Formats: sequence, structure tokens, C-alpha cells
Amino acid sequence: MSGNINYHDVEIELRDSMDGPACDRLEIRTNFKLKLCRKQVVLGPLQLDQWWIRKPGLYGERGNDSPNRQAIVDCFWSLCQADGSAREDRPIQEAYILATLLPHARSNGSRRVFADASLTKDDAEEALDRDAVIEQLELMLQSARDVELDVPSFYQRTRDVLGPPQYDDHVQKCYSDYVEEILGDTCDALRRGGTEVLQLALDRWAEKMTKIGRRSGGAMQKTVLDVLSYECRAAFHQCYSAVWQRLLEKLRIEFSLPEEGVLFHRLWHFDQLLPSNESDEHHVHLFHGHLFGLHPACGDFISTQTGAELVGELVMAPRDQSRHLRFLNGLLIAIHHYAVRNDVAKELRKKQPSGADIEAVERQQIDGRWTKGRRDTDAT
Repeated sequence: MSGNINYHDVEIELRDSMDGPACDRLEIRTNFKLKLCRKQVVLGPLQLDQWWIRKPGLYGERGNDSPNRQAIVDCFWSLCQADGSAREDRPIQEAYILATLLPHARSNGSRRVFADASLTKDDAEEALDRDAVIEQLELMLQSARDVELDVPSFYQRTRDVLGPPQYDDHVQKCYSDYVEEILGDTCDALRRGGTEVLQLALDRWAEKMTKIGRRSGGAMQKTVLDVLSYECRAAFHQCYSAVWQRLLEKLRIEFSLPEEGVLFHRLWHFDQLLPSNESDEHHVHLFHGHLFGLHPACGDFISTQTGAELVGELVMAPRDQSRHLRFLNGLLIAIHHYAVRNDVAKELRKKQPSGADIEAVERQQIDGRWTKGRRDTDAT
């Protein structure tokens, strides 16, 4: 289903974006180098080059950093400076600050808000091997190949499985206070220009982590730090999506990326936004601030034959509503499969005696949970 991986250094140039009045008073960086991976893939009826950015170090967790991370955040900010939103748009300023805070965020806490952990090598030795996981998921997808799932159901069911949870009014109030304490003054300073003010937000985040994050008690405050930690990740995804917009322009010109390839990468690397009922300026994040291309469940999905076919069929006819809804149902099955496997792996490591056949027990529990929950998953 796939070819060999090739590696490319791709440079984004923003000179064509620097003609507006917002750029006249600013010194804006215009060149950003990114390391990309490329391989040929078969997505059902479609064969194309898949491009991606390697995930290790992309979030800057636990001292493991990738130069791509900083380049993405810096490129995003240059784009915002060029269009004027860096000074005028508070949500844009908050996104930039939060993305900058990401390496200092609570990575485990973030996953308590929205589950996106990948199995480590140690986990993989205890869990089902990759081929068995994909084979099992393929059978599930085949059994529901023609089932459709509407967009609101996908949104709600992925939230039920992965997060984020609903928080009470006390947490909401504490969250609002923390946002203003950590981000407020830095946003005001960004309006006046310059990025040296980011240190103010970094210092205030470090203070919260020292006083609350690393001490016992303060459950509600720690929950708020977890929420903000996931928002750091979601903010980085916003930067990532904006940069991929520029990357696709580059790949289309320099590597002859066809229209189907552009559509696939938009699906995989863009934050999928839906219009909100509140106003034209608000949007709902279909995948709750995450990206299909960076979530391990979606990686499992596209690694199956049926999942790849569903993606390819959608890309070939993006206006076909049935193809869209079949894709969403298949993706939800993969997300359920991922969630069950991760929960089972955690439970087994805690509960099984030394020497137990973890792989056999895990397979049995996964099969049992899937059989029990399948009717709800496949319903439309």
C-alpha cells in the first residue's frame, strides 16, 4: 500500500505576503525551512504522494524537540503579522502564546482532556503487535463498510470517547481567571509589537506550575492547567494548519502535487472547521482542535485497506455526501478501537500478575468490548 520514504528540506518564502500596510512598520521574518517526509501511497482508487512532518519532537515534550516545531510557530506568527491579525485579533495572539508555551505544558494532563497518546516501544512489547492491530481494525471496518454517520454524531461521539469532558461552572470561572492572568498582559504587549514579551507568559506559566502543578491538592486548579495544556496543543495545531496551507502551494508548484493530492492533505493536515450557530465569525472544531494527520487512531485507520479506500473515495468526490458520511463512520470505528486498546493496555499493566499472557487477555477484552459496543458505533 505504500512505497519507500524520502526526505526533503522544503523552504517556505513569505515575500509575496509582505506587501500590506501592516508590514510597513515591522521587520518580519520571511523564510522558514521544514523537514518533510514523502512516500507514494495507494488510497483505494487513488495513487498519490503523501507528505507529512515527523511527529517525534513536534510538541517539544520532555526535552524532545524538533526544529520543525519552532519553524511552524514562527511562520504562523509572520503570517499573522503580515495580515495585521497579530496586533488586532486577541484569539490569534492567544494562539501564538499558547503554542509557544507548549513545550512547558503538562503533556499527561493534556491527554486527560483529549486522549492522543501513542504507544511507546515499551508499550508495544506488551500490546498487540502492529500487524495484528491493523488486521483486527480492518475486519471491523469491512463489517461496516457502507454505514454512514452524520457530522453532529461524529462530533459528539468522538468527544464522548476521546474528550474533552464537560466542566462545571467553578472550573470555567477558574479557567477564565487563569487565561487572563497568564495571557492577558502578554496579549496587550503583542499589540504594541515585538515578541520579547513572550517571556512574561512563560514566567507566569512557570509560576502556576510551581505553586499548583507540582504540589498536592488543588484538584480544580490542576484541571484548569490540564485544559490550558491541551489548548497549547490545539493552538499549535492551528499554527500547523496555517503553515500547511503555504506548504501545499509550494508542493503544488515544485513537486506537481495534483488537485487530489491537495484535497487529501487538506483533509489530513488542516483543522476541520464547521460553521457555528453563534455567528459567522465562530467555528466548531470537528475533531476538537486536533488533526487527523497527527492522531494515532487516524494513522491506524489509513493503514487499513478499507480505511485507505474510504479516504481515497472521499478525495476523488469530495462533494459526495455519502462518501463523506462513510468516511466519518469508519474513522469513528478506528477511534473507538484506539480508545479501547489504550484503556485495556493501562488496565492490564495495573491488574495482571507477573507472567500473565497480556497479549492474549488484551485481545480477548478488545474483542469483547467491540462486540458489546458495535451496534452503537455503527448506528446512524
